[in-house]
Amino acid sequence: MRTITLVISLFLVTNTFGQSTIDKAFSQYSGKTGFTSVSITSELFQLLSMVDAKNEVLKQLSEKITSLKILVSDDKAVGFTKEIRKQMVDLNYKTIMQVVDGAQKVDFFVKQNGEMITDLVMVAIDRTEEILISLSGNISLHELSSLGSSSGKIGMNHISLLKSLEEQ
Repeated sequence: MRTITLVISLFLVTNTFGQSTIDKAFSQYSGKTGFTSVSITSELFQLLSMVDAKNEVLKQLSEKITSLKILVSDDKAVGFTKEIRKQMVDLNYKTIMQVVDGAQKVDFFVKQNGEMITDLVMVAIDRTEEILISLSGNISLHELSSLGSSSGKIGMNHISLLKSLEEQ
């Protein structure tokens, strides 16, 4: 019993450190000039699924997403994504994909519980901006790949590339 309790505690602590890294970045930069921040709770996803009751994907995801946070810097010279990338590696987040397209670089990190992704962190930089997206919940790779296919924001369109990973 002690072993099970210890394993669960270590899992929760690791997840908490990862989220505290994201939360720290949001606290540090949110509301500052040149930054845009968005924090969406599970309640909004549930509300949106009720508004668009015919959207089955949204309905399924609304039950599985606990939070979505987006932080955008209009000035890539700030360099906050460099520290986030380092922290994700230090906290044993798994790099599942990296996309480099000219000046655009997008990294995807995940924390998993078995087959389910509990945290997805996307860090992107291009010529003019830096972006951090953190998605928490209990989502399969298939559900995650369907989430990105409709977004045009830097990096989010790359989530649909995860379908190829899922099919392997």
